[in-house]
Amino acid sequence: MCRMSAATGKGRTAESRTYPSRRELRYRERQNKARNRWIVVIVAVLVVAVGAAIVAVASGGGETAPTTTAFNGTTLNVVLGDYVIQGDLTAPAGNIRLQAINQGGIVHNLGIRGGPISGDMQPGKGFALDVGSLAAGTYQLYCDIPDHVAKGMVANLVIT
Repeated sequence: MCRMSAATGKGRTAESRTYPSRRELRYRERQNKARNRWIVVIVAVLVVAVGAAIVAVASGGGETAPTTTAFNGTTLNVVLGDYVIQGDLTAPAGNIRLQAINQGGIVHNLGIRGGPISGDMQPGKGFALDVGSLAAGTYQLYCDIPDHVAKGMVANLVIT
């Protein structure tokens, strides 16, 4: 198989092919090393960025942390367990804030009948729920997740 060169019109065989010089090979090797270094740097930056995003999501992005702002009223600490509501369930009449923490193993929320309800709380997370001004009486706290009330997740809040 002989090819004709368009410029010279002469045939070219495999034996007449020229190979890169040592100098050219060293130059190409340096270029490849430099390119590979950039690839390693880019991959490392991407790994750090993805790791940071995962940590941000895993640390509760989107969850509402218990609030520490000043509150003019009574704050009651309420513990949610799996199908139980416990804690300080007696308070004087006036503004009431329920500071709830989910110590159970599944998602829960907390509401007061005829009043507001918290967002869903993952295990280990908390939520502050301002229920407003309550007059003396007995109010029912409950978890609004389906079947949780039927399994006993209710408690009485006594306002004196």
